[in-house]
Amino acid sequence: MPPSLPIDGFGTLFKWVWGGGAGGGVEVLQGGVSVVASASKLNFVSGATVVDAGLGQADLTVTGGGGSTEDFAATCLVGASVGQIVYLTGAAGPAVDAALAAHPSSTYPAIGFISLKMSPTTCTVQTDGELAVFAGLTPGAIYYVDPVTPGAITSTPPSASGHVVQKVGQAKDATTILINLDTDFTEL
Repeated sequence: MPPSLPIDGFGTLFKWVWGGGAGGGVEVLQGGVSVVASASKLNFVSGATVVDAGLGQADLTVTGGGGSTEDFAATCLVGASVGQIVYLTGAAGPAVDAALAAHPSSTYPAIGFISLKMSPTTCTVQTDGELAVFAGLTPGAIYYVDPVTPGAITSTPPSASGHVVQKVGQAKDATTILINLDTDFTEL
């Protein structure tokens, strides 16, 4: 059996488990949790992908990482998509919808980003940590809830009367935001 592979500084390990033939799987060694799969592809919420080449070999790609994240399952609208910034609607579930930094509005404060869509109306909302689902972010830029496009973020702080200034994080690179939701937002 090959050695385990350290993934981050917190002791999370992934290990390829030989199962004979094209079988086998992935064992996640943290707190006794393990996942074994004989499918050709296994996607992790964190963005890690393990591919079985059918030859007892695996390619492992990990994006994000660097610590833990806080997330929760929620009910979301059919049109909601991964990467949208959302607020709690107040409906049972909990339920979320696209946040908008405009006042008067009930579409803020933002409480997290949709990090995964399990079905058309079920999603996972991530409230901190790293989220690598974007394209075109400016590395180092601070991002805010957009006051014009629901669910969007912008690197330009809202400044018009009736807008709400709520920081949501900082771009680590062009695809990753370091989520840091400001709970002390300002209504202009």
